[in-house]
Amino acid sequence: MDIEELSEKLKEGEISFGLGKGAFGRPAFSISGLFDSQANTKFRGRGLSGKIYWMVDPLSESSDTKIPVMLREEKFDTQVRIVNGKQETIYLNNKKNLKLCLEYDKENKQWVNGNKDGYLPSAAEVILHILMGRFQTGVSSELNEEVAEFFIHSGKNTLLQNQPITTGNLINTFAAKQLYYGPDEDGIMKLHIGMKGPHGGYYLAKFTHDEIFGDSEAAKENKLSAVHAIAS
Repeated sequence: MDIEELSEKLKEGEISFGLGKGAFGRPAFSISGLFDSQANTKFRGRGLSGKIYWMVDPLSESSDTKIPVMLREEKFDTQVRIVNGKQETIYLNNKKNLKLCLEYDKENKQWVNGNKDGYLPSAAEVILHILMGRFQTGVSSELNEEVAEFFIHSGKNTLLQNQPITTGNLINTFAAKQLYYGPDEDGIMKLHIGMKGPHGGYYLAKFTHDEIFGDSEAAKENKLSAVHAIAS
């Protein structure tokens, strides 16, 4: 099956993907249709938070209940570098290993790889651009959120203020997973992201568009920190 056939089958609903909503979903552990054609569909099964499921047709013709098969996830904690024609994998456990690559070519009005040392854009950097609407895809901001959520668990529901109060290590786990681009309390669009503090705990950092994509050194450092948070 080529990509065009897959796209058509997804559009017609012949192939279905679902997104697990986890303990804080409504209802809890539900599986929601991932694309527009099935956005209001709730599939049966136990949907773990942020997990992607391929909804497989049942073997029996007497049942119309699709079977959820959880897809294997790939982490975004690596970056590729090409040196003398050979591919090198860089692990991003340390922010110093991460190289930002995407630069905007104003003349040709497109994003290009501006790195001259053989580094390719990391998946985490690409996801940040998708989430914050930096790629001109011709779709709404809501659909941009859907695209980003296909790759990484994100959205307003990841913010701790939208989750039941808990304590201990569990609250720190949830704090690390906060990722949302949308209006803040003051109405200004901001990136909300869980950042690791100096003592190992996570806190919610907020950045405006210009604080991430501006030309200042501070903006470049903010973008580096945000991409590393996504990668880790």
